[in-house]
Amino acid sequence: MAMVQTRSGAYNLRELKDIPHYEPGRPPRPLFDISFMEELEPMWGRKWGAQSALGKIHVIMVSKPSREEFAPEFLEFRSQDPAFFGAVRGEPDPILMQSQYDYFLSILRGEGIEVLELNLPPVPLGLYVTPVTGIHGPGDCVMLNGGVIIPRLSIATKRGCEVYWTKRFAELGSPILYTVHGYGVFEGGNVAWLDPRHVMIGVGLRCNDEGLRQVDPIFRMAGVEEIHPVHLTSYVERSIGNQHHLRSVFSMVAERLCVLYPPRMDHSTIEYLRSKKIKLIEAPEREMLNAACNILSLRPGKVLMTAGNPVVASALRAEGLEVLEMEWTEKVKQGGGAQGGGGPICSSMSLVREPGPML
Repeated sequence: MAMVQTRSGAYNLRELKDIPHYEPGRPPRPLFDISFMEELEPMWGRKWGAQSALGKIHVIMVSKPSREEFAPEFLEFRSQDPAFFGAVRGEPDPILMQSQYDYFLSILRGEGIEVLELNLPPVPLGLYVTPVTGIHGPGDCVMLNGGVIIPRLSIATKRGCEVYWTKRFAELGSPILYTVHGYGVFEGGNVAWLDPRHVMIGVGLRCNDEGLRQVDPIFRMAGVEEIHPVHLTSYVERSIGNQHHLRSVFSMVAERLCVLYPPRMDHSTIEYLRSKKIKLIEAPEREMLNAACNILSLRPGKVLMTAGNPVVASALRAEGLEVLEMEWTEKVKQGGGAQGGGGPICSSMSLVREPGPML
């Protein structure tokens, strides 16, 4: 390397002999034999990739709650139709929500995880509804090996967040591999990794067949060999007890071990998991509604889940896992929480993660 100084700053210049395929006196040759992944970290600043549910997390993204969201004017607006706005359990307490969020961050940082903020504005503008509610993490994006998929959200109360996510990933320097478009609908809450080569994707109210068709080749280009569609069963007119996302009813928690709520999954998926020799821990309905299936593995052998789920927590400890529990009552109330979601996975997004164990 040679150092040069100009008025705009100091720069390192690579020696010509160190440039790939350099030949003196000849025009540059195409770099067809150098893969995108080889250049990922030096070009894009990080080894972006979180194609695992179990590998150690190095970098994670979260988004702190906004008190502006709970201004009296907005509360009055949402009170016109609590079911439509996902508030059938009542509005969260913003002070308590902030306190619970701060504790969540303390756990992540205590594990040595680098925490990045989504940095939403105080009042995030939706395409149809302002403010967009319940987007306290970019969990509906998907970080594949090499970059992110920007989703296309399903419902009017959340659509428009795609713009904020796109801007933030561009700021961070993450490659954007794909943006779902056309009539496709796809949300990352429907993605459940079994290992870096095997993934399940839920199809239902928050992911349609067109969305799955669009992302299928993107997953395969990232090294996925097998995609199993999970046909989620859902109520049409009922709010409490509905599950819109696969990760509301399924989480891998250790090598060949998962927590799930079978009544909201098709039986072929149960048989698929058994064919992979994955042991099933069944969550009772009451605990599933308290986000018991939305469990974040911090590293192999250690998981984080919402407090108040004694059956699932005891079963995990009996399997030898270290289980951390956190109060998350206010997030569980909000948005997907009204349908039984909103745990630590839905409230975060792993950006850099080790591959973890293979099937």
